[in-house]
Amino acid sequence: MRIASILLGLLMITGCSESEKTLRGYSGNIGEVVVVCSDETWEGPIGTAMKTHFADIIYGLPQDEASFNLIHFKKSSFSSIIQGQRNIVYITVDPKLTESSYQVLKNKFARGQLFLDLRSMHQDSLSAFIEEKGAEMAQKFNDIELNRLYLRNKKFGSKELSKRILDSMQIELVLQKDMYIEKLAQNKTWLRIERERTKGGFKHQISQGVFVFTKAYRAREDFTEQNLIEFCDSMLMANLPGPSEGSYMQIAKEPIEARSSEINYRGSYGREFRGLWYMKNNFMGGGFIYLACLDEKRDRVVGAFGYVFAPGFDKREYVREVEAIVKSLKFQE
Repeated sequence: MRIASILLGLLMITGCSESEKTLRGYSGNIGEVVVVCSDETWEGPIGTAMKTHFADIIYGLPQDEASFNLIHFKKSSFSSIIQGQRNIVYITVDPKLTESSYQVLKNKFARGQLFLDLRSMHQDSLSAFIEEKGAEMAQKFNDIELNRLYLRNKKFGSKELSKRILDSMQIELVLQKDMYIEKLAQNKTWLRIERERTKGGFKHQISQGVFVFTKAYRAREDFTEQNLIEFCDSMLMANLPGPSEGSYMQIAKEPIEARSSEINYRGSYGREFRGLWYMKNNFMGGGFIYLACLDEKRDRVVGAFGYVFAPGFDKREYVREVEAIVKSLKFQE
């Protein structure tokens, strides 16, 4: 079983030392990773391996989107402006080295920055090392992006709404700014953000939501893929209606099926799903993340379903935003 990738706060330290307070804040757009190396390195097998693991296509989005946008700079161009970027991979190939390695450094040039120092004795060995460790390294950048969103939400999200959810469901959630409660009951809550964004001279709807729901735990079979999807679908059908009569949200089975993995979520058993949702009896859809875990203290299954509807726009960062909310979920002690 893989350990849940985001127990928020592992990569980032919320407090700052005196020396860190003097650093400037990081710059750059969310989802960007600056790669610093020679042109020869970038255009060869090392660059190919980096793109394979850091810019692979995200599963479960309507259109192909890379997990990160990679931006290459030569070391001669690694100026103070570039040094302040939020995510940096710095590659060194030196025949004096004896092995391939990487080191993760926090706050090297900017406060809140993640700097990955990647080294090897020659090109071929480093390419093989990235093939072996690339997914692991890329995950560190995904984790820190989620943690940055978590810290932002903790600062600007509504504490009052979080308390209402805690009092009703005994579940802690850190909410995004402007999120509101559509429904709230003892065993479910539906949270939404609705906004508009202009493109091509027209305003387009952007919808994000997180739906949290529970049921009594009966047996291990509750956590099979099929049973968890059926549980989610039944709750979506009953609680998340679409814009037209008789329409409701469901997990799509085509053109792709939801992909799941076992996780250890904050010490509890769970599963994480990614894929596409669609609106039954309507023409709507988008990407989702669905976390299901066991609340042993209350003997219940807890599901958290985060979804995005953003036609005409890239959806990667909208999904990342709802993922940060979903994975802020904690059970009241």
